[in-house]
Amino acid sequence: MNIFRFWKKKSKDVPYEKELLVNVCHKLYDRFPFLYEQLEAGIVHNIKIDDDKRKIQFDIDVLSKYENKKGRYFAIENIEIYDSQGNVTLMYIHVGYGIIISYGFDNPIFNNECISNVNVQNIRIVYFDDDEQINKLLTKQELARINPTDFYELELEGFGIIYHLIDVSDGDFIGIDKNKNIYLVTHDPYEIRKLNGSLIEILEDYQI
Repeated sequence: MNIFRFWKKKSKDVPYEKELLVNVCHKLYDRFPFLYEQLEAGIVHNIKIDDDKRKIQFDIDVLSKYENKKGRYFAIENIEIYDSQGNVTLMYIHVGYGIIISYGFDNPIFNNECISNVNVQNIRIVYFDDDEQINKLLTKQELARINPTDFYELELEGFGIIYHLIDVSDGDFIGIDKNKNIYLVTHDPYEIRKLNGSLIEILEDYQI
């Protein structure tokens, strides 16, 4: 696969990142096929560096083909990029109207040995227009106990989609599914346990 055929104009500033972005979107294909497809079609004209954030400059003809006026605005976060020493850098991608708008890193330390060492199993999806979803799942009283920025979508292995509500301790959190069932999710050991009672009662039990 010739990575650089995906770009109309080459940039000398981020050569490894171009290949990295393609590889990441390829790994995300099962869930977000349109991201890889638009890269393959040549939507990226150039990449503008803005500190740790990269802004996409579009090819207008390709943009008009893939732009979805009803598409949601969201971030794909917690994409793990590893180097040969096992050090991890976290990457995010911002998507709006079906288009890759920008991407960035918490610590851009890339070289060519990082490019294919990508893990997307622990991603989380944060919707910036998710008032409708959170209002469907929570009452006004429950909303008063939750920070809206803590509400985001996760896909958990062996479970499916769950919405993060609030951290409990050391990576453990309370979440809710689309049927309003409430769960405690722990990471060591990994367990998803259904909780009984209302969210208010559960938060009080955990002294939150």
